[in-house]
Amino acid sequence: MGATVDGLDFPHAAQVARVVRHRTCLTTGRRSRETVYVITGLNSQEGSPQRLAKIISLGLSRGGLSEA
Repeated sequence: MGATVDGLDFPHAAQVARVVRHRTCLTTGRRSRETVYVITGLNSQEGSPQRLAKIISLGLSRGGLSEA
């Protein structure tokens, strides 16, 4: 999920993650896919894939993400 970042134009970036979400509308059956990218200052020790997934999930359920 995550990767170490070199040369990214974010001064405190330590990792980036690509999150692909697949959804199916229950009423129409229409399927969609959304890709979002996450940039974090957490290094790989602080921000394991499991922890990043939890942070992302909590942020989405609250309507947005902030520094965690």
